[in-house]
Amino acid sequence: MTFRRVNISVVAGVVILFVSGGLCTPPAFAQDCPELVGRWPYGRADAVAVSGDYAFFGSGTVLMIADVSNPATPEIMGEVVLADSMSGIVASGDYAYVADGFSGLRVISVVNPASPTEVGAVPTP
Repeated sequence: MTFRRVNISVVAGVVILFVSGGLCTPPAFAQDCPELVGRWPYGRADAVAVSGDYAFFGSGTVLMIADVSNPATPEIMGEVVLADSMSGIVASGDYAYVADGFSGLRVISVVNPASPTEVGAVPTP
């Protein structure tokens, strides 16, 4: 048996079309058409972590920090550009530890969530 990765945005788009009742034919069925309400700004999201009131997630090569203290209105607080797409994130205390693809482990200070900074890195073979 072979497994392959599927781009989640493509799957979500297909699901939205099926949930909404199929393909749209404007203007008669415009109320049944899916509406774009947002998108990942920088690319795929393969990693996410939550610590306290903050969610840390990768969007392409950008680590983004969102205040999720009110889940109904999450707010992007800050971001930092890394060298590669993230494959894992762990947040603990004042730091986020990022498995940064082929670039190794990155240590990000999140003391100020509006201005995260890379404070260390460990290359991995």
